[in-house]
Amino acid sequence: MQDFTYVANQEACRDYVGCAFGLAMAYMLLKQVLRSRNQLKRVAKNVWKFEDAEYLERWWLLLANIYIKNNKCNVASELLRHVLQQNKACIKAYENAGYIAEKDQAYKDAANQYEYAWKFGGQTNPTIG
Repeated sequence: MQDFTYVANQEACRDYVGCAFGLAMAYMLLKQVLRSRNQLKRVAKNVWKFEDAEYLERWWLLLANIYIKNNKCNVASELLRHVLQQNKACIKAYENAGYIAEKDQAYKDAANQYEYAWKFGGQTNPTIG
């Protein structure tokens, strides 16, 4: 962790989204959710760029999961909306959106979100189906 923190704080890597995502994941693995969330919030407002697309999508999904666990569903919904704007076939975003809708007792919306997750997942996950 010390070596990774050292690399992530280098001037050349400071603005690199992938490095910051790795640091946030390391904090999650160490069960330091608060530090991970702070790392994630730092880059959450980044503008989508093709070079960073994969990391930003994972970033927004991880931060949305943290907010869902903390019952901040409005913030999580906004992050999921960002993901779905850039990747209309993101299964995890649809699953999380369905969970939030279900939690808000909007069962029709939840069913629609789960249906999209089922469709884009190739109809392979029986839990969603």
